[in-house]
Amino acid sequence: LDATEKDMVVLLPSLPWADMKRVFVAGLPLLALDGAGASEAPVVWGETSTLKLKLEPETEPEAEAAVPQLIDDVDLADYIGNRYPWASADVAEAHAAAATKAPVVPAPAKEATNVLDYSAPVHALGELVVEARLAAFPLATPKPPPDVPKFPLRMCLCGRSFSGKSEQAWRLADRYALKVLSAEALLSEAIEKAAGIQYGRITQQQFERGTWSSKELTRLGQKALSKLNRGGEVDDDVYAGLVIAGIHRIKEANDLLAERQADPDASVDSQHIASQGWVVEDFPGTAAQAALFEKLLSGYDGAAHVATRWDRASELAEPR
Repeated sequence: LDATEKDMVVLLPSLPWADMKRVFVAGLPLLALDGAGASEAPVVWGETSTLKLKLEPETEPEAEAAVPQLIDDVDLADYIGNRYPWASADVAEAHAAAATKAPVVPAPAKEATNVLDYSAPVHALGELVVEARLAAFPLATPKPPPDVPKFPLRMCLCGRSFSGKSEQAWRLADRYALKVLSAEALLSEAIEKAAGIQYGRITQQQFERGTWSSKELTRLGQKALSKLNRGGEVDDDVYAGLVIAGIHRIKEANDLLAERQADPDASVDSQHIASQGWVVEDFPGTAAQAALFEKLLSGYDGAAHVATRWDRASELAEPR
């Protein structure tokens, strides 16, 4: 057995596992475990048995057909009622406490090595199915968050036009050593870079020597310029991407400043300090833009399905 299979063996309680095996033998006549039969036919492993049948098909076919259903009904009633052999002390104490209205004292925490450690027997079979399906069909690995530089302060000012967002942004930037980001200003810069590539003012060598943020602004500018030339509007994902590129540029400037400060031969203005964060003055403007910006910033997508172990719960068969 490999590691996964060994873990599954530990997680499978003996009684629920026996219950699952009954599913595969349901409908077969029961064997009387009190002696071998009188038949002298050769025994073939997996096909014949020397044990006598409790009910003979020739004599009692109706009773034989009813036996599996009766066993299932009795097992199910004992399983749901928390009776032997499915009884659990935790469930029994809970029933007793409910009858006397006494509080239930939780058991001390321990490492779970069996589904019965974290699930009552009445739910153990369902938990077993979930664990088995998770072993067969593991959940998809979540995507890593975007590689966006982190700063102590990150702010977006939202409000109507001419409500004073720009003034407050510059005041906050001056007080807390922040960089002011404007989506409209970044769009103008990006379009200018894209036009420079288009009309040959910027060579391919100059473009390749640029920083990541400069290349990303150029790419987004080409996308916006193509849309504007066709009479359309710039998409929200372009605006959000421009702000992300602006955040990367702040990190690049901080890294360059740190290199210059570490170089004893470089002259650095003592008043020049690293930026402690950023404030966006004109983005996002709508709930959709805010959701898109959050997705690019942290990877969180409120509309996406988050995979959980309950995605592997048992499914009911279609009725016939």
